[in-house]
Amino acid sequence: MMWWVIGVLAAGAAAVLGTRAIRERRAAKLADVTDEQFLASMSGRTQASADAVMRERLYVAKAIGIPAKKLHPEARLRDIAGIFPGFGKQLTMNDLADDLFGLAKDSIGRGDNVKLPEKVGDLIALRLSLRS
Repeated sequence: MMWWVIGVLAAGAAAVLGTRAIRERRAAKLADVTDEQFLASMSGRTQASADAVMRERLYVAKAIGIPAKKLHPEARLRDIAGIFPGFGKQLTMNDLADDLFGLAKDSIGRGDNVKLPEKVGDLIALRLSLRS
C-alpha cells in the first residue's frame, strides 16, 4: 500500500515538472520585448503613465505564468496562453477573463458586459481604463 502511494506521488510530481518544462521551453521561443518597445507600442492604446502600464504588464505576465519581457502588446492572448500543454491554455484564458470581469464589476458595477480582448495590449489598456 505504501509503495502505491509513493508511486502516485512520484507520477504527480513528474507530471508537474514535465508541464513546467514544456511551458518554459515554449515561453523561451517567444521574442523578448524591452520596456521601451512595449511602452512605444502601448502609446496608441492608453494615456496611462508608464509605471501603470508596466505594472499591468507584470500583472498579466504573472497571471499567464511567463516573464514580462515575453509579452508583446500585439500578441494574441490565445497564442500566449498556448504555451501551456493540455487544458492549461483554456484554464489560463478563463483565469484572465474571470479577473477582468471582477475588475469590471468593482469598477462599473457590472462584469457581464466586458469581453476579454484578443490582444495583450488591448487587455492591458482595458484593465487600465477600468482602474481609472
